[in-house]
Amino acid sequence: MSKKNDSFIWPFSFQQIRDDFFNEIESLHNCADQYFSGKFSSLFSKLRKILMDYEISKVFFIGNTYSYFASQIASQMIMVDQNEISFSLYCVELSEFFDYMLPQEPEKALYIFISKSGKSRFLQECVDHLRLSKISPETVWLITNNQNTSLASFISNRFPMFVSSEIVLGTKSFINTLFIVYLITRVLLGKEAVDSHLQRKIHIFLSDLANFRENWEKPTEYIESFLGDFDDLYIISRDPASMAAASLSALHAKSFTRLLTEGTYISHFFHGPFQILEKKIYPREIRILMFVGDRTTNEATIYRLVKLILERAGKVLVLSNNPAVSDTLRKNKRISLVDFTADIQVLSPIFELFILQFVLLKIAEKKGLLQKS
Repeated sequence: MSKKNDSFIWPFSFQQIRDDFFNEIESLHNCADQYFSGKFSSLFSKLRKILMDYEISKVFFIGNTYSYFASQIASQMIMVDQNEISFSLYCVELSEFFDYMLPQEPEKALYIFISKSGKSRFLQECVDHLRLSKISPETVWLITNNQNTSLASFISNRFPMFVSSEIVLGTKSFINTLFIVYLITRVLLGKEAVDSHLQRKIHIFLSDLANFRENWEKPTEYIESFLGDFDDLYIISRDPASMAAASLSALHAKSFTRLLTEGTYISHFFHGPFQILEKKIYPREIRILMFVGDRTTNEATIYRLVKLILERAGKVLVLSNNPAVSDTLRKNKRISLVDFTADIQVLSPIFELFILQFVLLKIAEKKGLLQKS
């Protein structure tokens, strides 16, 4: 490898990153145990009380990159919940909030910032603006891994991430943030953040992740074989939760494999990239990977969309949490299929990212972008 290419080698080996990925399950397990211990019950109760006492009409989840992606599960939870809610939900990028959404005077809003470091410049400036605008500190909350943040004097309501360390930024922190946003959104929807039924389901979920970890090589090789030497990879989703994993997976693919990858909603895909795919003409090696994490997704719609993709791209790989969809798609030899089980469907992105990150790591190793062991 030339000196020019050497400058692109990551300062970690395959084994180091793989083992850190393996440790994501323990990180989530620790985070869940912390929240299941009861030590945050009063904080969740306070959140519920503020929602009522301040007659909150707007709820903002505000974060950058993986923090913003993780907040998307709140959108899906509110979309599928049958109960009426008294507020509008906004999941926005931190810079977008800073540029366009900062209130000029107090409003009936709840601001939930998400920041692993708890000290970004945009975050500091947003909080300073809210403080100077006489926004009540009770309505400004923070999900962070830094309990000693300088913002503590104004933001006393903080949910810790419990991430010890991570080699690839936005892996453990993304997963733990998803879990915390899930608990917070349950409260916003008038439910208990934690109950015995949820604890059982989470421990089953963690067990399923651990089972995948024990057998990660076979599905990884299967997906890697499907992708081959691609020029463009599109990771598409239909629901906001899986879109979180699609967005972060695309970001990771571009970051540590140097390959052009885009995470997109399937509606955006058909009105954008899909238009450049000519039938039976493949000037570039294009791969399509589709996430079906929601078991309530209209099955007929999925089949129609997969059929259209096959007409243009020739083949597609589907990561499916929907057994009915899987049973039908498995009959078509041009469709590659990887099943997983996530009973809490809005937590599907945890499984989707967990599966795909090993594939991206193998590709990085194949391209010589990692240090030798």
